[in-house]
Amino acid sequence: AYVAIWKNRVYQQIIDGAFETGLSDHTSCRLGKWYYEGLGARFYCHTAGYRAIEAPHAAVHRHGLDALAAGGEGDWDGMMQHLLTMESASREVVNAIDRASGRKPPGRPATPDDDKKARKTLISTGFLDFPGHSWTIRWWSARPELYR
Repeated sequence: AYVAIWKNRVYQQIIDGAFETGLSDHTSCRLGKWYYEGLGARFYCHTAGYRAIEAPHAAVHRHGLDALAAGGEGDWDGMMQHLLTMESASREVVNAIDRASGRKPPGRPATPDDDKKARKTLISTGFLDFPGHSWTIRWWSARPELYR
């Protein structure tokens, strides 16, 4: 949930055309505080899932901020690539949190049934319109899909 809150702020800033950042980095957001100094560090630091959170979580922030920077420069294709990479990293964070909390066995590969279920779970639909570019983005629990 913490990653989703931060990502929604990125999307809202893009929709508002407010490309200046003003967003927290991966160490000072809610998940970062949980990870570095909160209950995560206290109770889950011994798990492989916990250790697997850090790199993709940093990537979520890096690519979200890079998406805003690209949008601010009018590089819409670059912005979309960063958003898609941010979403991919976000899925890695969620999987790592599930492993750390014991909700998903470590090393369990995704199955075709998992993918079918995820495809049916639409989280949100967004529309991004910029000069010469128009996208519809549908956020599924498994992956974002981009339509031009």
